[in-house]
Amino acid sequence: MRRVFISLLFFTVLSFSASAQSAAYHYNRGTFLSSNGDFKGALSQFNKALEFDPKLQEAYFNRGIANYKLQQYDAAIKDLNKAIQLKADDAEAHFNRAVCKTRLNDLTGALQDYNTALKLNPQYAQAYMNRGNCRYKLNDKIGACNDWDRASNLGLTDANNAKFCRELMKAQN
Repeated sequence: MRRVFISLLFFTVLSFSASAQSAAYHYNRGTFLSSNGDFKGALSQFNKALEFDPKLQEAYFNRGIANYKLQQYDAAIKDLNKAIQLKADDAEAHFNRAVCKTRLNDLTGALQDYNTALKLNPQYAQAYMNRGNCRYKLNDKIGACNDWDRASNLGLTDANNAKFCRELMKAQN
């Protein structure tokens, strides 16, 4: 009886290990394909990785990015939702979901995600830049200027809209 238990335990550990290796293999292949611009191929590999490990947060995140690159924004948001569900403190996932929402013209939803990304990473210059753009579209010009200024101060030089913002501040006074 003890021998059967040990054999069963060994088989279970071996099976788990094979699944983890397969998930990692497909995930790594998906990442490679994605980095080479083959987003459809990457999707297939991320799908296989998730068959082996349905809690592989990175696979959902990267599948979301691949869907974004293929302009499948609803699918990207769905994947990023799952990535966030598995790792709520992932500023990149919130940021990328905001980008997708912006593409779908859900500016209020995008603004919420940019806010969350910045709460998680207050030094995220591109998030300030994008949130500024979002605020501008929502007619919050002063908020936009504040975000662009912050992005510029964090080193994002193309975020500097100083002339526009100076003119706006003069008009406000």
